[in-house]
Amino acid sequence: MNGLAALLQKKGELDEAASWYRRAAENGDTEAMSGLAALLRERGEADEAERWYRRAAEEGDIAAVENLAALYEEQGRQAEAEQWRRRLDDVDGNE
Repeated sequence: MNGLAALLQKKGELDEAASWYRRAAENGDTEAMSGLAALLRERGEADEAERWYRRAAEEGDIAAVENLAALYEEQGRQAEAEQWRRRLDDVDGNE
């Protein structure tokens, strides 16, 4: 589903892409959660993007953690961004 969603997104069919990402995301696919969040972020739907990035991040998706922190920084929410960046540092320190 993610491949189809990415292709649709590339073709500019954002509503259809979001629909496919959402189907996979709602079934626990963290890659789809991040893809959906990125698409929503591009469209200016920051609140819903945050929700999906957070869900993926809580499932251990490192890219989602990075993107969530970046989203918080864009919004001027430095303390929250730092909190999530510390999680990245913890992961890096344990590898």
